[in-house]
Amino acid sequence: MLTRREWLRRGAYSVAAFGLIAAGCGSGGASTASAGSQTGASASGSGGLTGKLTVYAALTAANGKALQDGFQTANPGARVSILTSGSGALLSRVEAEQKAGGVNADVLLLADPTAIAGLDSQGLLSHTLPPAAASLAASLRGPAWFAPFTFNNVLLAHKGMTEPEPKDWPDLTHAVYKGRVELGNPGYSGTTLAMVGVLSAKLGWSYFTDLKKQGAAVVQSTNTVGTDVASGAKLVGISLDAVGRPLVSKGSPVDMIWPSSGTITVPAPAAAVKGKESALSQGFLAWLLTAPAQAVFAKSGLSAVSGSGSQSHPELPVDWPSLVSGRDAIISHFNQIFGL
Repeated sequence: MLTRREWLRRGAYSVAAFGLIAAGCGSGGASTASAGSQTGASASGSGGLTGKLTVYAALTAANGKALQDGFQTANPGARVSILTSGSGALLSRVEAEQKAGGVNADVLLLADPTAIAGLDSQGLLSHTLPPAAASLAASLRGPAWFAPFTFNNVLLAHKGMTEPEPKDWPDLTHAVYKGRVELGNPGYSGTTLAMVGVLSAKLGWSYFTDLKKQGAAVVQSTNTVGTDVASGAKLVGISLDAVGRPLVSKGSPVDMIWPSSGTITVPAPAAAVKGKESALSQGFLAWLLTAPAQAVFAKSGLSAVSGSGSQSHPELPVDWPSLVSGRDAIISHFNQIFGL
């Protein structure tokens, strides 16, 4: 049985395996259950689906609940349990369940594209994708997965602070923010891993060394960054649009800033577990690309890939194969800098 580290070192991590070209995490949730019998399914997932479905999702509990409610409203006969956590915790759970005899989830919805090819190389994932996935950009799909939404690394600032708000990534190293910067942990968060990988390549590891010298704090989750900036415990932080939008919409004292040099976009891979290609799991995956589901994502603060919820911002390119091959080294170097 391969360990999670071995998944990430497998030679299957080529550009073809990802279906990606260089393109320019949450709290605990529902209980686990295997999918039951499904009947009356339609190819579009637009209604009539029945049975039980378990989804492991790298979402907040609130966003997981919104997704569950949206699907069950469209399919009253279906019962979906969505267990939410960070990508790292979910991958550890998958590994443990594999060793115990089989993964309990029917569908995986992660925030870490660096892990998906490793799962596929073990034969864990189905290659049956909804027809609508074929119309997505190459950076949003692969042989065994597609992204129904994306996460974007952005800057958050406490609204009304007397200090000037940052405009780009290097601004966070300025002395004016000494002791008042916060960011997530790449060992826990797949979206933070992408951010650290891209910025360490673009700005050098000295960028993170400078952040440490200025007293920047590392917390496990990007959600914590949002909470701390909103409360004023920290002035600025690196988080996600999925964290910033809900805070702004609730009237929290937070400004969400798209870095002038570009955001770092992370697709959220959705895939069915091999052997769980039921009418319900396939219907659920197909539903994720429908207008109602895309509206749920947009309302939850996530970046939808189609419809009125989709947006366009400057992006920094992500070299996913290099990020995969260097994953352990990136996390180790980051931990060394911050003493983790």
